[in-house]
Amino acid sequence: MTTVAHSRVGAVSDALTMIDRMADWHPMLATEENPPGVWTMLGPFDAPYGRVEIRRDGDRVFYRAWLRETELKPAGSLRAATMLVHRAYIATLSPGPPPGGIYPDLKGGLRSQP
Repeated sequence: MTTVAHSRVGAVSDALTMIDRMADWHPMLATEENPPGVWTMLGPFDAPYGRVEIRRDGDRVFYRAWLRETELKPAGSLRAATMLVHRAYIATLSPGPPPGGIYPDLKGGLRSQP
């Protein structure tokens, strides 16, 4: 019985430690590189939602980014490209702003954004 209680405390303690470290997490950590030079962005259930490829044009090195099959703008680093894909992915999960805008009218209604 004591062992079970101890393991539960350990699990909660581990979870809190992980939450404290979330500031250190970056979308680049949720990628798989296969083949070399191609990073696949993986969602929570290991379903791919985007990819990043390294490219060279003469002396210039850049990264091409895709959200599913939509090409996004090129980035100058892998870190920037994975963040670009991840932010585009997160944006697809939102239904968008509410009708009438997001700023409340203090008279009880909604008003449009300025």
